[in-house]
Amino acid sequence: MVNAVEDLVNQSLRRIGYTMPIGTIWEGSRASRTALEVYGQARDELLLKRDWPFARQAVSLALLKTAPVGGYGIAPWTSASPPPPWIYEYGYPASCIMVRALRGVPFIIPDFDPKPRNFVIANDASLGTTSKVILTNLAGAQAVITGRIVDPTIFDPGFTEALVSALALRLQEALSPDAQQVKDRAAEEQSSAMIADARRG
Repeated sequence: MVNAVEDLVNQSLRRIGYTMPIGTIWEGSRASRTALEVYGQARDELLLKRDWPFARQAVSLALLKTAPVGGYGIAPWTSASPPPPWIYEYGYPASCIMVRALRGVPFIIPDFDPKPRNFVIANDASLGTTSKVILTNLAGAQAVITGRIVDPTIFDPGFTEALVSALALRLQEALSPDAQQVKDRAAEEQSSAMIADARRG
């Protein structure tokens, strides 16, 4: 069972034949420093690639802007409103890797006929700082997202295996850059990802 980031790193190190496991990711050894550089990116990239059930979350969105009453034909567009043709602008959820879908709050629960909703991700520089936002024409929107899950005890087995393979490739490149071994690790990473997909159905 994986209980900590160090477990994942040490599994990856064993896979590449590196004989000095780490005690803690912060210890300052060559392997731990390399792991610190690549772990977060490898995890987030893997979360982004697939719609992992353990990372799927439904979140309410914070409304930031709406179109003028009566639409853009009545009043000229200003940065106080979402850019046309969008009616609503929502804040991008914190700890969100990817917005998978938007949905409205159903009047009847359960909703047996959910409709797909159009949206785009954009950056808005008019909010004081440039902020990532969601533009849509859906009022009261909720988002189905892939969240940035950082607790390894929550990872499902398929994700854990794929992450160990992804880390092994990156650690191989940094700690023991043998061309054939890197090629083997890349093939292993691809195989682990395919197996994880098959297990998810």
